[in-house]
Amino acid sequence: MKLYNLLFIIIVILTVIFINTFNQDTKIYYVDINTNNNLKYNQDIINYLKEKNKLEKEITNYSNYTYKVEDILFDIQNNKITKINNKKQTIQNALIKADLLTISLDLSDNNKSKNIEKLFYLLRKYCKEKIYIIGYNNKNTTKSFDNQIEQMCRKYNIYFINTKTYYVYQTDKLISKKIIDNI
Repeated sequence: MKLYNLLFIIIVILTVIFINTFNQDTKIYYVDINTNNNLKYNQDIINYLKEKNKLEKEITNYSNYTYKVEDILFDIQNNKITKINNKKQTIQNALIKADLLTISLDLSDNNKSKNIEKLFYLLRKYCKEKIYIIGYNNKNTTKSFDNQIEQMCRKYNIYFINTKTYYVYQTDKLISKKIIDNI
């Protein structure tokens, strides 16, 4: 009887392991909030995920190119709704489901760092997976402001890509490569 019970337990454990192994979610739910018309990194990421058959869903229409930090904050706080394939989805729901989140932001000294920190807090509150902040238009920012942004990113476990260090003609490819290499 003891052998039967032991065999039963082993079979149950192996069945659970087998089911978990083959039912793992390997698809990536990708959300991009791109506020810079000149940055096209997101299409490279989407193409890569499609090519590898890893794209579950892509959402790229929660912002426009006039958006500032305050606009994104407002949309998240007010749970903006958008239509995706004729279905309504809130931004908070998209952030919760995201396996990969990229956001391009104008990280200039004009943006109050208090609002940037609020944004980072909200992003991390809803998105528990990988978040990439792509900072642009920051050629005139001070080194201390750049360091402040990097410290905030570390605090919220967010990857920071500072485009100030990239040559303009390479920016999209370098951003997308850096993100793709970490998928």
